[in-house]
Amino acid sequence: KSFPSQHATLAAFAAVYISMYFNTVLTDSAKLLKPLLVFSFVMLAILAGLTRIIQFRNHPVDVYCGWLLGAAIAVYLVKI
Repeated sequence: KSFPSQHATLAAFAAVYISMYFNTVLTDSAKLLKPLLVFSFVMLAILAGLTRIIQFRNHPVDVYCGWLLGAAIAVYLVKI
């Protein structure tokens, strides 16, 4: 139907980008807040991809490739 899934790509990009941003901005005093935010954003990205699979909008491989592509773009943009 689509390769890769645009929804999964955008969700993974947003989750990784925001998580890396919060990881650099928040100080060490927020020891519990960092993992909680990262876990929340990653779970939302996974949920967005799984709903695409469950609703038969995308094939599982399309969603997996979307997650990888979105995460790779986010890491690239943050590091560069």
